[in-house]
Amino acid sequence: MNYDRDDKNNNLQELFDECKNLMDYHIILVMKDGTSFDGVIDKVDSNGVMMMVGEDILYDDDDDQGQYNTQRQFNRPRKMRRHRRFRRRGFPFNSIFRIFPIPYPYPFYPIGPFSPF
Repeated sequence: MNYDRDDKNNNLQELFDECKNLMDYHIILVMKDGTSFDGVIDKVDSNGVMMMVGEDILYDDDDDQGQYNTQRQFNRPRKMRRHRRFRRRGFPFNSIFRIFPIPYPYPFYPIGPFSPF
């Protein structure tokens, strides 16, 4: 019996070419151990991929203590601020399992007679 798997990224050269084509795109990178990272491919070389990986930052907006006390007095929830920070990380080709580009759908706007374009 033949148990060959038909993986798209089985060959390292195909993975290298796919990473080169998806350079500067927002992608999801799935590793062989099951972890996934989302980010933007910054550089591709023979060793691996350099990627700007996004991480979420949450912190309390409690700079003004008087405002915090009034919110607490009237049972209003505190506001959590969310920011996204990108850090550069390197991934070797032999640990990458798959690459998925993230599609960004955009609405279709019909061009009318009074279009600004």
